[in-house]
Amino acid sequence: NQEEPFYVTLVAKFTDESEEEADIMELFCGTELFATECVKAGWKVLKMPDGKGADIKLGHDIRSPKVQKQILKMIEQKKTKCVIVQINCENFTKPKNFTQGLAEQRLQEAMPMVRFTKSVCRVQHFSQPRRRFIVENPAPSKLFRTEEMQEVLSWGGVEEVNFPMGGLG
Repeated sequence: NQEEPFYVTLVAKFTDESEEEADIMELFCGTELFATECVKAGWKVLKMPDGKGADIKLGHDIRSPKVQKQILKMIEQKKTKCVIVQINCENFTKPKNFTQGLAEQRLQEAMPMVRFTKSVCRVQHFSQPRRRFIVENPAPSKLFRTEEMQEVLSWGGVEEVNFPMGGLG
């Protein structure tokens, strides 16, 4: 028996085990590492209609309002149990070689994705029964200090957990 990766176990704890399925959708998924592990664990993973994950590298530009609308509709229609949002941390951390002005410009350019992330969280949080979401970014990231994410963190039942997700590969 091969032991489940710790992040699959983590999501299992966040999903409602009384439901028959633990559907997962990964946004900004890059290489689809997480979704691949979920499939290995026997979970149903929601992907875009072409069978690929939701990421610009896989042909789905989540910056597009049309794609965003499609994703929100899919999440709602499929009653996705947990959505993992892995928004690019480079826009929310200041590399040593960035000036403060450039870091602020990158943060402003990323705000449409922050608003979309908030929309995903809202769909999940205010559904009946409530479904789950995970927003992954490094602890020092400015993402969690944005007004949008501060509002998400203020919703009853939303918890903040810090763990070294980036250390998983």
